[in-house]
Amino acid sequence: MPIMNYFSVIKDPRVERNKLYPLHEVIVITILAVIAMAQGWEDIQGYAKAKESWLRRFLPLEHGIPHHDVYRRVMTRLDPSEIEACFMNWVRAIKREYKREIIAIDGKTVRGHFKSGGKALHLVSAWATENRLVFGQVKTEEKSNEITAIPTLLEKLALEGCIVTIDASETKFLL
Repeated sequence: MPIMNYFSVIKDPRVERNKLYPLHEVIVITILAVIAMAQGWEDIQGYAKAKESWLRRFLPLEHGIPHHDVYRRVMTRLDPSEIEACFMNWVRAIKREYKREIIAIDGKTVRGHFKSGGKALHLVSAWATENRLVFGQVKTEEKSNEITAIPTLLEKLALEGCIVTIDASETKFLL
């Protein structure tokens, strides 16, 4: 099933007169651009313009490529947990089943992302080594660390039959 079908269940927060670009087009382009390392709304627009002919193979783009402000306005109004659920359903659908998939749990600070207080965004991710994709990730709480985020991440994943590894610095706290 195409990626846009997984995001078609998200409720569009825009009023009818502001729906020039279909919601699934905005979401899919945003996700593809971020996967391709886009780091801002202008980067997302630039990615879409550079890949327009390829994108038109599976998206109508009836009104062309949205302006970067469209991505910002739409994406900031969506419920992140809805996007995460749709994204996880897509990842589950595209992953291959391996007898002994190795899932590596590790935390990383997102480059170039700082909150107003100067604290950077820190994510804990589950990397599936055979599938070569992130099965899931959670952000650490403001006053916490990776140790408290790992159980939340593990609860979201189907890990039966998998080997799970966790960064050595975190393991000592989990024993």
